[in-house]
Order: sequence, then structure tokens, then C-alpha cells
Amino acid sequence: MRIEPFRTAVDEAALDDLKRRLARTRQPVWPEGGGWEFGIERETLAETLAYWQDGFDWRAVEARLNAWPQFRTEIDGIPVHFIHTRNADPDAPALILTHGWPGSVLEFLDALPALSARAHVVAPHLPGYGFSSPTNRPVYSREVAGLWRRLMAALGYERFVAQGGDWGSLVTCWLGYDHPDAVRAIHLNMLIMRPDLAHLEEPLDEAEKAWIGAMRRTVDLEGGYLRIQATKPQSLAVGLSDSPAGLAAWILEKFYAWPDAASQLDRDLVLGNIALYWFTNTLASSAWMYATVLDRRHFMLPAGERITVPTGMAHFPNDTYPMAPRRWLERIAPVVRWTDMPRGGHFAAMEEPALFAEEVLAFLEELDG
Repeated sequence: MRIEPFRTAVDEAALDDLKRRLARTRQPVWPEGGGWEFGIERETLAETLAYWQDGFDWRAVEARLNAWPQFRTEIDGIPVHFIHTRNADPDAPALILTHGWPGSVLEFLDALPALSARAHVVAPHLPGYGFSSPTNRPVYSREVAGLWRRLMAALGYERFVAQGGDWGSLVTCWLGYDHPDAVRAIHLNMLIMRPDLAHLEEPLDEAEKAWIGAMRRTVDLEGGYLRIQATKPQSLAVGLSDSPAGLAAWILEKFYAWPDAASQLDRDLVLGNIALYWFTNTLASSAWMYATVLDRRHFMLPAGERITVPTGMAHFPNDTYPMAPRRWLERIAPVVRWTDMPRGGHFAAMEEPALFAEEVLAFLEELDG
């Protein structure tokens, strides 16, 4: 496996093209008095697009990325871009961080200083996201787990800890299940993996039943994007790959709806994340993973099977998607740490980088203790 240094550098022509497209944005018809009930809110989008065109500095985002060592490789023909920081202590623990949709490695930038001071840290882009592109086929979570195992071995880490939220939580669970020889432990801040409900040793308790009901209601209200990306992603991608305003509306809505309302998200980091999808033209390939929603085998362990490595969970309380009860996780993994965080939502590392890093480092310390 050949690993080459990488530096983020978008062509000036691409920046100029983006500004021209933003200047030619054609607005949709807006409902009178409409707020967020039909999707993105008019004034929020208008302010964002105006700032993107005339105030936002993509080069500053590039500088933040380029402050960290970046690399690119191919594994079985699949491009993988990643940040990799080596700790001064060769015996420090190794940690791999996996993001989800509609995120990127930008989510981890503010948490990296604290994490890299105590651990070797690898933060890859999922295949089909960011600079882990272009790809010409879906790469699903279980396959990604195998890619991460090989990537960590190529970097010299035969044993490591994995952490993830959103799709990253599913990748992390598959890492723990399929690769316990290499994965010391896993840590999550969202839970997608589920037990086989048809073959439970013990019936669901009241908290689990209530959570399933809450999740169904949430998906009914928030899951329009999920159903579209699971069934017709290319139809969506034609428009969003041609219109930066459309792309911004699609992604920005999630950065308003899913975090803790009290979180102070860095506006430039959020817009930088949207710009990263634009410059790499990865809306389509990032959406392909949602096809797995239609096949429960992608997010359900085989009947009677469990993850065997120590498992930690950070429950950030104000995610739009409610956290499963501890009992749900205990059905599929040995839970050694469960932390109810004081605040934070879906984009935990971006919203609360200090709390996120503190929690992950505490988990690493418990493993070594």
C-alpha cells in the first residue's frame, strides 16, 4: 500500500466558478410566513449564501486542514484520504475517528489538539466523501471497517481503539465485531447497530419500547432526506452537484436541526464542510451509503452474536435522533463505560470539542488502567 503526503489546495478556477454560480442563484417560491416546517428557512439560507459569496474564506479552511499531516492512499482501488498525527510517545494508544453524513474530517479539527497530545490519531474521510474520492460504487460500513483495519496496519498500528458517530458509529461497531484481534475497544456517540429483534434472549423493556417509538416519530418527521438518499440519490445529486445554493440548503438544514440548540458551531467550519462537498463533488457518492437502510443486514448483528471488545458510549443529550437506552447497547456489546454528557448534539466533536476529547481520553485511560 503506497501512502503519499497530501495537501489541500483547491484551484483558483474552482473558487471563481463557485462565486459565479452563487451570483446566478435562482430562488424557489417561498411560502408566505414559512419558517422551518418545509425545510431550510429563507433568511437563514439567504444570509449563508451571501456570506459564502462575499465573506467566507475557503483558503483559511484549507490552512486549518493543512496544519495537520494529511495523506492519501488506495486500498483495493478505493481512494482514502486521512489526517494522521503521531504522538511523541511511541507507546501512546492509537485511535481512529470516523465521521458520518453530512460531515467530514473537519468535524474533528477542534478536538485534534487535545486528542493528539495523548494518542496517535488517524481521521479518515469515508470512501466517497471529501478527498476520499472519486469512487464509482458504494462502499458500505462493514467494508469500510475492513479498509480501516488494513489502513491502521499499514501505519504500524496492530492494536488500536476506534471511535465514531453517525455512520462512523456503524463502521466502528463492525470494526469491533469483525476485527477483535486488532481493535482493543470501541467508543461511540451514536448507536445504529441493532440486535436481531426476532431472536432476543430477553424481551424489550419499557425504556427500549419507548425509544423505538421515539425513533419512529423522529424518522417520520426528519427522515425525508434519508428516504431520498436511500432510494433516488442520483436524481437528487444532479441538482445539488450543479447548484451550490441547493447543496447548501440540503446540508445546512441538518446543521441547524441536529445539534444542541445551545451549541456554538463555528460558522466557517460549517460552511467549509459544505464547500468541501462542493469542491470534491461528493454529494452523490456520500449518499450511496444510505442504500443500506433498505437492508437490515448492514446494521444488525447475526442472531446470537455480540461485539466482544470493551465498548464505551458518550450520550450527548440534545441530538435530534434520541439515544438508545443502555440496555439496547448491552444486548450487542460489553458496555464498560456510559457517560451522560452535560450538553451537545449530533455533531459532538464539532459542537463540543473539549467535552468530546475529554470523554474519549478518559475512555482510553480506563482501558490502560
